[in-house]
Amino acid sequence: MNSQIKAIRWDIKNLVRLLSVLLSFVCFVCLVFLENKPNYRAILLLPLTMTIITACFPFRKKIKSLPFFIIYALYVLRYTVFPLILCVCGYQTTINKQLWESCFNEACILMSIEAIFVFICLYFILSIKSRWNNQSQSDKYRFNPSSRFLRGNTGLTVLAVTCGVYVLFIGLLFPGLIIAYWDIPFVSPEDGLRFQQLYNYQSQIPSLLYTLYQIASELLRYSIIIIFLTKIRYLKKNDKFKLFAMLFVTVAGAVIQSFERINSVIVFVIGIYYIITSISLKTQKSLLYLIGLIVIVAIGFYGFKVADIDGQRRLCDIVNDYFCGPITTAQVIFMKKNIGAYPLQIINDFLGSVPILTKFVDVVTLTKHYQQYFNIQGNFVSLVGSGYYYFGYLGCWIPAAIVMLCVKFLDNLSKKTKSVAMSLMFTLCAVNCAIAVGMYELTIFVSAWFHIYIWCILAGLLDNRKSVKYRINNQLRLETRFG
Repeated sequence: MNSQIKAIRWDIKNLVRLLSVLLSFVCFVCLVFLENKPNYRAILLLPLTMTIITACFPFRKKIKSLPFFIIYALYVLRYTVFPLILCVCGYQTTINKQLWESCFNEACILMSIEAIFVFICLYFILSIKSRWNNQSQSDKYRFNPSSRFLRGNTGLTVLAVTCGVYVLFIGLLFPGLIIAYWDIPFVSPEDGLRFQQLYNYQSQIPSLLYTLYQIASELLRYSIIIIFLTKIRYLKKNDKFKLFAMLFVTVAGAVIQSFERINSVIVFVIGIYYIITSISLKTQKSLLYLIGLIVIVAIGFYGFKVADIDGQRRLCDIVNDYFCGPITTAQVIFMKKNIGAYPLQIINDFLGSVPILTKFVDVVTLTKHYQQYFNIQGNFVSLVGSGYYYFGYLGCWIPAAIVMLCVKFLDNLSKKTKSVAMSLMFTLCAVNCAIAVGMYELTIFVSAWFHIYIWCILAGLLDNRKSVKYRINNQLRLETRFG
């Protein structure tokens, strides 16, 4: 069985690497024929750079976990498919082209520099020797079906109960807050009314209590879903029942959304990942084919919706605002050239990332400068834009490298912990962190440490402490019995 799994993984890795190279090269060729305007000609560098990187990067040997696969996939999409979409849609955005067009070629060069340095850093980060990189005693203990602690989730249960009590307490003090905060199908009002209700509650609730409510609500959802998934897996039921039960929990957790809609996507990804690792090889293939078919149908359906100019503009905005496209990078370059750079801006951005501190200190972050300068709301500065603003051209990759080091740390924690539930929770944290490379700004990444990661690490300490006690007590019983 192990040899079959290794063979399948090897074939999948070969296929992913081949598709990455082909996709990059095809997008490059398409842009060669489609783009001939001098102000946008440098967009050819993005798929060309990614073609060289995907051809040279040892994907099969280095990418061994879900978080780093997501980093790899995000970069491939950002540098291949998304530039092609921008070109086909005519670079239609809500911001006037005069405010970024002159810096577009420079932005493409900057992103190419970032990609080269990021993948060099990724190679060395994944080459860091760790006691959990390969099969070890801790891994054998964690994945041993006869281990009682395999099903333990003391730390996660304590975290869920604590967050649940606090959420319930605030919910009783302010009735209606839970319905306003969570977008629950058939229960919550439409978005406009719900956001207005939530804004009214924010003005009524003390800032510290509301911030803690946000943290507790998200952690509660994560904890409950993971506890249910791990419990269902070890029920004494047939495989079909467990499969449908885990799918139901995953979909239900993803459908209920908060302000941070990306968290629902992360819940869905983690749920599907855990289901795939829990089922037989034959069912794995069927599920992967089904997911691929759903994705293709969804893309085709959305393609019909963006046929008009407004649809193309929305698509361009999504590519730039959510996936840090070259237009967003060009805007940051344009802003820095016109108003200069504030030397201590990185300190302001860090202070503006601490959830409770921001309620008492008025800090103008780089993203606020960016929004005020272009008179927009909701957009943010990407990691490559932040790196350029802080460190210039040659340092534009530094924020992304810091994020990848944090992903490595959280990924190692997922391998180190002795509890399957906490392992899945740390994998969720690592995925959340990995998405920051292509979809978040620096302040969102830093604030995630205070919102999610620190509390999960504390919960993980409880599980690891229990596992040590369990092993010691078990060893004492064996020595007493057979000594």
